[in-house]
Amino acid sequence: MTPLASLFGLFAAAWAPPPPAVAEPSAPPEPPEDPLATPEEISPERARAAELFAAGELAFDAGDFAAAAEAFARAESIASHPDTLYNLGLALAQDGQVLAAWEIFERLDSADARHQSELLRRRLSFVSVLVENGETVCLDGQPMLSTEPTVTIPGSHDLKTARFSRTLSLQPGQSYTIDLRYYAPPVPAPAPSIAPWLGISIGASAASLGLGVAASQVRSETTSVGLTVGAATVAGLAVASGVVALVAYRRKPAPAPKPVVTAPC
Repeated sequence: MTPLASLFGLFAAAWAPPPPAVAEPSAPPEPPEDPLATPEEISPERARAAELFAAGELAFDAGDFAAAAEAFARAESIASHPDTLYNLGLALAQDGQVLAAWEIFERLDSADARHQSELLRRRLSFVSVLVENGETVCLDGQPMLSTEPTVTIPGSHDLKTARFSRTLSLQPGQSYTIDLRYYAPPVPAPAPSIAPWLGISIGASAASLGLGVAASQVRSETTSVGLTVGAATVAGLAVASGVVALVAYRRKPAPAPKPVVTAPC
């Protein structure tokens, strides 16, 4: 386990003895400072921060990283110090809040903090999206900055623009660049045409009518029956093709309204 920063750096300045006074040229020299003098008292706020810092160390050593993070965060809010912030990052990382811990280590300028930041990068994902004309891009409903990658935790994330929507599956330690500058939305399939079915229906109706007239004029009973059956068959085909044409017409979608470009988040 990474060692926590010491309280020494946090309160060294508060406990250090004051510098010796420098005498004016015309005044007699000041007596030497008493080496047994009591150190100057620290403020109540810094004393409270020290208590919270110590509580955070105890919680961290006990494995209660959530309580340790809370204690360090409260101490940092009272008296900000790099050691407190560093310990807060360690507690958050151990508690599974990798992104928050990484953001803290990125704020600190020390070798240890840079090392922790590099370790946490392997557990995060980085996404960059290239668009034109300042188009708004949203990741999980939050606007993305186009000038730098967005850092997030691995897993499924929703990426949206006014003309694009997709669910991304991000892997830990990976960087992704998505180029939408030349993306065009897919063209919807054309609606089914009813013209062929109407043609079949009209032609079959005409043929049925002709066969019916012919059946009524012939004298041969056998021929008349055959023409009648043919007329009925063709009439059935006319009815069926008319029904298909009617169904296709009902399913024909209404003209789509002109799309309005709006911000996706």
